[in-house]
Amino acid sequence: MRWRELLGSWNHNLPMKITALAVAFVFWFLMLGRQDITLSRDLEVQVLLAPQLELANEIPNSVTIEIVGPRVSLKRFSSKKEVYTINLSSLKEGYHQVTLDKSGVNLPIGLDILGIRPRRVDVVIRKIEQEEKERRAEEAAGSEG
Repeated sequence: MRWRELLGSWNHNLPMKITALAVAFVFWFLMLGRQDITLSRDLEVQVLLAPQLELANEIPNSVTIEIVGPRVSLKRFSSKKEVYTINLSSLKEGYHQVTLDKSGVNLPIGLDILGIRPRRVDVVIRKIEQEEKERRAEEAAGSEG
């Protein structure tokens, strides 16, 4: 008698149970078949500084990032013009060694950074002299008119 009750509860909503099992298998096979691929890409560097400061030394014009993820996301990322942003706006005058990390690039969901080259950048920040500020303002006004 116990077996019949157990078998009866198993047969209850049988089509829904079969459908749920089929959907679970589909998701399982999709995830099993998903292969992440790796891509290296050079990105132009954009530096953000406080208004009264400037870089006193040269830094690389580009960085190379190695990213991993699904092919569709990598294709979407590769088709856009992306830049790597180094935010130095919170730094004061002087010498700083800045470690480049994931925050410098806007990645789509599903992508992850495996590496960044160079990993660190040495920067020297100095105040813009008053005469230099005035000259730059004059150049900007001249190019507008």
